[in-house]
Amino acid sequence: MGGNGGTGGGGSFAIWRFNSNTGANVQETTLVAGAIGTGGNGANGQPGNAGTAGNPGNNHGGCDGGAGGNGGNGGAGGTGGRGRDGSNGVAAQMVINGVTSSPSAAIPLGTPLTTTYTRGCTNSDYAFTGTGFPLTGAGAGGAVVNNVTSVLSTYILGASNPVSIWYNSLGKKDVTINGTTYQDFVHIVTNRVLPVIDGAPFSNICVGTAINLTCTPNPYSTSTAFEWTIQQTPVTTPILPVPIYTSTLEDPGQVILPNLTACPITYQIRLRVRDNCCGWSIPVYATVRIDPPVANNTIVAPLPTSFCASGNPNIINGTLPTGGDCATYGYQWQLDSGSGFGNIAGATSQNFDPANITTPGQYQFQRVVTSGACAPSISNIVTINVYQPPTVSIAPDPATVCVGQSVALNGNPSPGTGAITNYQWTGTGAPFLNATNTQDVIFSGTAPIAGSPYSLTYTVTDANNCTATDAVAVTVAPVPTISNAPANTALCSGGTATYTPTGTPIGVVQFTYESVASSPSITGNTILGTGNINDVLSNSGVIPGTVTYTITPGTPAGCAGTPITWVVTVNPPSSALTATTDRSGFCADDPSNVSLAVTGAAGQATLEWFTGSCGGTSVGTGSPLLLPSPTATTTYYVRYPGCNTCASVTVNVNPLPTANITPASPSACSGVPST
Repeated sequence: MGGNGGTGGGGSFAIWRFNSNTGANVQETTLVAGAIGTGGNGANGQPGNAGTAGNPGNNHGGCDGGAGGNGGNGGAGGTGGRGRDGSNGVAAQMVINGVTSSPSAAIPLGTPLTTTYTRGCTNSDYAFTGTGFPLTGAGAGGAVVNNVTSVLSTYILGASNPVSIWYNSLGKKDVTINGTTYQDFVHIVTNRVLPVIDGAPFSNICVGTAINLTCTPNPYSTSTAFEWTIQQTPVTTPILPVPIYTSTLEDPGQVILPNLTACPITYQIRLRVRDNCCGWSIPVYATVRIDPPVANNTIVAPLPTSFCASGNPNIINGTLPTGGDCATYGYQWQLDSGSGFGNIAGATSQNFDPANITTPGQYQFQRVVTSGACAPSISNIVTINVYQPPTVSIAPDPATVCVGQSVALNGNPSPGTGAITNYQWTGTGAPFLNATNTQDVIFSGTAPIAGSPYSLTYTVTDANNCTATDAVAVTVAPVPTISNAPANTALCSGGTATYTPTGTPIGVVQFTYESVASSPSITGNTILGTGNINDVLSNSGVIPGTVTYTITPGTPAGCAGTPITWVVTVNPPSSALTATTDRSGFCADDPSNVSLAVTGAAGQATLEWFTGSCGGTSVGTGSPLLLPSPTATTTYYVRYPGCNTCASVTVNVNPLPTANITPASPSACSGVPST
């Protein structure tokens, strides 16, 4: 059996840090070969003793590291063999931070590395700084911190030095620098919940509207610092955005972000929270878009904008808006016809073509544009007026005027929406009007008949330039005349007054007449009549009466000529008269006169006296009638003109006596008296 081998001494090498924020630093570790030692003679070995349990560890890591566990039992020693001659030994020295330390076993050359924590939390920012070579491997669950946006970082693993690393899992993390792995360099022992930006994700808001910055820190231990930054996007690596706002308050409160452009600006909100145990958290992000108001919302009035009675307006064009979200614009056209603006169904385009308007009134149009988060933009107002036009009505229509006369034409205008401002008469008859720019005019019959009928158009215009017209034809008609005016006549009671008028223009003239009796005793006359006169007249009195006819020529056109009068004397029957004489029975040689008269009609100058018979030889008229005494008895007849009956009176005349001388006349001598 071999001799007992020498007892081997265990060796250890450790770098440890306790309660210090300064990272462990292993730099410039150098191994130098030592001189060869002299080996001793070996003896046959014997089985070794079983190992004993290790002592509990003294150190613990992180804010919540526990005590070390108990060591395991050693295994039974093997049977020692004979010791061989020893070989040359290896000598080395360790240089730490440039200071030579005691010799040790060979340690590979590496790159010194510094980190902020070697024991820590998930979701925390750990800065690694290497000397000479950057960090090329962060270990399981490790990645560079996205410090620009939620997906962008200024760090590139293997190219950035220093570099910030965060871990999403617990455990010991091996890090690698330039191919050299440092085992268990970082130990992540605590799960950290990231802080939360309250209200995120934020809705788009209109410029001038405040956002309320508050957070839920979710600290593992007491929060000691806050870092808010707001910057405009987009931001790209490797250039860090320039913040327009920073705060170190936990809840900064109301913040108004600017936008002086015509399009939306998106801002990135970045938050980090620090606590005593886990240090700085990795950043959390939110975005908010600040929209400008909609601008350039203008509509252009079409031409025309005014209509009379009805109208179909042209398209109302609208400008292409700006502002809002600078991409999509919603349109809604609205109409106010007297009861306030309301949406027009289906009118959702940039431009709008109004329908035909048939009801007079005022119609106002506007366009409402929506885009982005700001309030809808309301355009200017375009007003289209549909006016009630005036009306006119000429009277008389048609019109007739007689030559040498005139006729009044009344325009009878009635205003619509606006007051009437202009009157105008035009046409072939205009030269014969007393005026052409008034409401009512007079047409003169001096116009030649040859141009008849004359046309006239009456037009009125109101303050809204609406018009109304009416037309009339004016006929110039000739003035008729009577060509067979009758002579005054007399007739006896019961006689017929007959007259058939004729006139010019031949075949056109119409006749009207009226009659007036001189006394109630005269009857039978037609008071008003047309055409021919054929009246049977009676006289119930004892003296003559008259019927006076006034006959007027006329035409279908309404022209009246100069009237004529016809006087018809109506005598009572002559049989009612009594003829008298003032003397009778005188001698034939009576030189005196006789006076003839009638009773019941004395003084009537129209009485007719005849001798020989009624209607025989006329001897005079009137009553009394003074005549030379007749030389012989004579009967006188008296009547009213037109009567066939007479009254009579006889004037007796005595003949002269005859003397008989006996003897016959004697002879006598000249100068001798007879006896």
